[in-house]
Amino acid sequence: MSQKAVIHTETRVIFGLTTDDNPQIGPNMSVVELASPITLGGGFWKLDGSNNKVAATQEEVDASGVDEVRNRYFKALARQEYLDAIAVLLAEPAIPLKLKNVFQKYLDWMNLR
Repeated sequence: MSQKAVIHTETRVIFGLTTDDNPQIGPNMSVVELASPITLGGGFWKLDGSNNKVAATQEEVDASGVDEVRNRYFKALARQEYLDAIAVLLAEPAIPLKLKNVFQKYLDWMNLR
């Protein structure tokens, strides 16, 4: 059983390593058999055109979605922008009071999550 890298197909960023003959992969992922074993410590890595391990750029890491911490950050940022847009609607004097009440209840509910 040789070592295989599970990679993001477009960026070639490595998601993980396996020795399974038929690993389960997600969409936009590929499996590459490696000529010699590698380790993944010390950062995010990708495979170059010759399947050698090289450092992945931050842009490649972001595009691949391999960094769960950054994924959560971007989701939280998008959520906050959405909540801010609702707050702007609440401050708008032209919005009817009944609609503002709906927006406020929704905002309260979202802030509980």
